[in-house]
Amino acid sequence: MGLEALLLAKIKLVKEERAKKEILSEIQQELQGHASDFARILELAERGKVIRIIQEQADFPTAHNAYVEWKERRPTNITTGFQTFDNLTDNYDYGEIITIMGRPVTGKTFCALNILERLLNQVTDKIGFFSLEMSKAGIIERMMQLFFGLSRWELNRKRLVNELDEEKFFEKYGDLNIYSRIYTVREIEKLVERDGLKIIFIDYLQLIREDYGRGLYEQTSAKMREIKELAKNKEVVVFLMSQISRKGEGGWTPVTIDMARDSGAIEENSDFIIGIWDPYLEENVGQEWEGKIMLKLIKNKRGVIRAIECNRDRSSGKLYELEIERGCLIS
Repeated sequence: MGLEALLLAKIKLVKEERAKKEILSEIQQELQGHASDFARILELAERGKVIRIIQEQADFPTAHNAYVEWKERRPTNITTGFQTFDNLTDNYDYGEIITIMGRPVTGKTFCALNILERLLNQVTDKIGFFSLEMSKAGIIERMMQLFFGLSRWELNRKRLVNELDEEKFFEKYGDLNIYSRIYTVREIEKLVERDGLKIIFIDYLQLIREDYGRGLYEQTSAKMREIKELAKNKEVVVFLMSQISRKGEGGWTPVTIDMARDSGAIEENSDFIIGIWDPYLEENVGQEWEGKIMLKLIKNKRGVIRAIECNRDRSSGKLYELEIERGCLIS
């Protein structure tokens, strides 16, 4: 098969609504270069990633009107539910990315589900949860643990004897969309458009699929750029879970911003980053850390960073911020 035939075959598989002629034009420009990059040519063919002239009004009065409208509209009411953080960041706005970073077993998913549970009480926006790691059944079970305040074992026992009011659970979570396949960022974008989502949770970054081969650093950087494009162009708030590097040891070491795994693009493209670690995972640590977990706002584009100590119900996964009760902050 010749190069042109190969590229045409690839283009037929493109799911994006891009004009094939426009894609071919981009490819031809690349072929005419002094040093054609065949990998990039295949990327263009496979993904339909083309450079287009965007019809955007860029004059200053339009920008100023956007500012006035932004200030006059009601706040989004999109927060984490952790009062210390929310006091420092204010409500999150559409187009922003909040990344939760930690080692495995530190509770990133449960942290996200705590935020989600609180959001369901205060926003009317359509929310989607992309559980790339767990099945729909598995993520529903964790949501039920939080809602009913029960361990997995207690939850199953009460279901068997019909002691759970699942109607109340459905009443709270019934408008939530849950996706459990492994998607590319572009596929997530299509689902955001199709289902009218304004807030999305992605669990987690490293599991987002890539359609073409390249190094891990380049993959992660590309995915973060695409997530930022998704957040801004579709005006959605993104809560993104991400693994950290082995600098975080077994999950008991305080998370720092340089622990972002595989790429500095995580730090660059996130508007806010929350690190999560569990001191009790360390061998021979004091009993005072049992049932506690640490969260730290390690990037805040609006200013101050701060850590908080939380009680964690290890059965249900419920998190309670201790600093608010004590009336003090941890620096």
